[in-house]
Amino acid sequence: MASDWAYIPGFDREKEQYVKLDLGTWIKRNAIKDEGARQGKGNQPPRHADNLDETEAKILDWVNDRAKTCRNDVTNHLGDLERELATTDIDPNLEPKAKNIASRAKAAVLEIDEVVDRHRDHLPRQTEAVLQAKSDYDEFRRDAELRNRPADYGQRGSAIWVIVGCFVVEVVLNASLLMEVNAFGLVGAAFQMALISAVNIFVFGFAMGELLRQAHHVSLGRRALAWPAMGLLLAFAALFNLAIGHFRDSMEAILTDPAADVFMIGADTLDRFVDSPWGLDSFQSALLAFVGLLFFCVASWKWLHRDDVYPGYGRRHRFLEEVQDEYSGWRKDVCDQLKHKYKQHQSTLDDEYHQLQMICPKAFEVRARAKKIVDDYPIHLSQYDHHLEFLLAAYRTANLSARTEPAPPHFDAKEHVDKEILEPPAFAPPPESDLTRVFESVDVASSELQGKYAEALRRFPPLDDLLPRAGAARPFEPNEATGEASRASDS
Repeated sequence: MASDWAYIPGFDREKEQYVKLDLGTWIKRNAIKDEGARQGKGNQPPRHADNLDETEAKILDWVNDRAKTCRNDVTNHLGDLERELATTDIDPNLEPKAKNIASRAKAAVLEIDEVVDRHRDHLPRQTEAVLQAKSDYDEFRRDAELRNRPADYGQRGSAIWVIVGCFVVEVVLNASLLMEVNAFGLVGAAFQMALISAVNIFVFGFAMGELLRQAHHVSLGRRALAWPAMGLLLAFAALFNLAIGHFRDSMEAILTDPAADVFMIGADTLDRFVDSPWGLDSFQSALLAFVGLLFFCVASWKWLHRDDVYPGYGRRHRFLEEVQDEYSGWRKDVCDQLKHKYKQHQSTLDDEYHQLQMICPKAFEVRARAKKIVDDYPIHLSQYDHHLEFLLAAYRTANLSARTEPAPPHFDAKEHVDKEILEPPAFAPPPESDLTRVFESVDVASSELQGKYAEALRRFPPLDDLLPRAGAARPFEPNEATGEASRASDS
């Protein structure tokens, strides 16, 4: 074997970086594959061999040696950093700072507890309201056989505009048909038709919409009563609009007869309607009746779509959403207060932490460098197991390709580096170090504050946690993030 079996560093103490092994180059320089093929041609190691052969043992020893050397280098370097930290000048104001940080942490915890105490008595009432509303809503859906269909009232907003539009258009159209026989002209006709259109649109139309909704009820009795009631209402609306047409004929007759008594319009209209309900004297009167009936039908359809077609379904769904919105709004207010307190005190601890960095920059730098080396150690040292597996695989593959006899059983076994090598060395600065104690006090205070904040949030669950099985009527806001990143990772 070439000199590559000799020392190769695993840790660069100058750059404080772990060194990766160039396994491909090492295999070529040491002719690992050639050695494997040469041994394989002679069917070595023998098929019944239990132990590693000479080359395999050298590979294992070399990887173990590299890992031990790396660990020793890291251990020695951490010891140098510990001694450097022990001799670093410490600011005399650190003791008061430690006490100040501890008092701030206690104040922060107390303030968060105060917010929780102020609102926790309202939690049972708010929770009970949501659970009761959800229970009533689910029971209604079950009884109405609506469990597989969500409430649909998406046209609620547009329907009211169509209804109002029908009213306005009917008033304008009918007033133009009535103005020529009205003594007060367009203004008088518009006033009369506003009353008539209101009856068509807002009285008859609304009533028909509700009857149409009852026709969708699960109860056979309600459906059976709804259909004849709709027939009667439709007939009554048709007769009402025919009466309006006769009313126009009466007004026209009186207007053209100077001797006629204007106060007899009502009686004349009734006589005309009784004698011949369908016998209107003019096309304008027939058109007036037709327009009224047409807008009554359109308004009835849109009144139906002002809510879900099943009676009471949309109203109950809106009530559930209202209760849920009230809970979500209340919880958001509580969580905002908790978040404000948390961020306020966490910001103070951050300021204290950065001040420590400025007071003792060298000590902070040493701690940060040492901690990074220790944190990176398991990642890099675990690679030595992979290096060993890779090198043995290169040798064994070449050996197997040249053999004429089966390979020994240990070729299928996986070898490992010594376990104690993989244990990261400890970085233990002197326990009497004031700086270490103050840094740790900031870490502890920050962790306690984060824990208290997370615990407080859990006391006020969001709706999707409040109703985990049944679920909410619609998606809700996600949980508040607690941001539990340990400050120790920055030190």
